[in-house]
Amino acid sequence: MGARTRAANHLGAVLDSGVRVERPDDATLQKLASALSDWRAESLRAEMRVQDRGIAPDPDALTDFQEDYIKARQAVIKSLSSEERAKAAAAVDMTQSAARR
Repeated sequence: MGARTRAANHLGAVLDSGVRVERPDDATLQKLASALSDWRAESLRAEMRVQDRGIAPDPDALTDFQEDYIKARQAVIKSLSSEERAKAAAAVDMTQSAARR
């Protein structure tokens, strides 16, 4: 056994049927339940605030990176000859066909 196990309290007291632990009164239990409920509600509100900041922007709005990518792609396509475009289209078609299998 490790040092943590050796230092742990013995569980024999819990298993002894002669040991009695008083149940807290109803008012104390109600206060604890109310505090737990308040904590859960605040925790949920805090999580929603964090998630709200992480929501993706409008999907119809492109990022600067996406706009630059589209411009670069169009420039490359315009620079291809008709034969090169046909080869590229065939390569894309083969890739998509393989992905469908």
